[in-house]
Amino acid sequence: MLKEAIFESKEGSKNKSVVESISESELLSQLDAQELGIIETKYVVQDTEYKSLYPDLLQAIIRNDTKVDIKNAVVAFVAWDENKLPVKVKGSFDFSDGSYVQLVNYNDINLIPGASYGNDSGFEIDETNRIQHFKAIIVSYESFEGTNWENPLFMEWKELYEGKKLN
Repeated sequence: MLKEAIFESKEGSKNKSVVESISESELLSQLDAQELGIIETKYVVQDTEYKSLYPDLLQAIIRNDTKVDIKNAVVAFVAWDENKLPVKVKGSFDFSDGSYVQLVNYNDINLIPGASYGNDSGFEIDETNRIQHFKAIIVSYESFEGTNWENPLFMEWKELYEGKKLN
């Protein structure tokens, strides 16, 4: 997939350049190779009747194959309806309209090497959601040693899915 990018120099002249972006299968393959990643996603219905008290959850199970202890992480979610059209992800106590890419803080997860996190928790979503499909990605993490990691594939992932129909 090729995209044309236009760069403006300091002198004001415009230069065209062709930027190559990776396909969805290539991106997913590279994400699978990362040492910290999402190994499973689940839509969890906590209660069919009392959704405002027990909201549905978007779960993203994180697996740590790094050599560091993870203190905090940020996960992004994107979602689609039954027609595979994009929907905004809105939290259960979100006073905005939600967003096509929802960043969620996973604070104090204490994720040691070789372990996973997220089976007993998730992002509580608004009871009026129309989500039928969703995806998640690790955006960043902070270790107990104070190192920070930003996912170099996040912007490609965001460009591929944000506000776009699911293939």
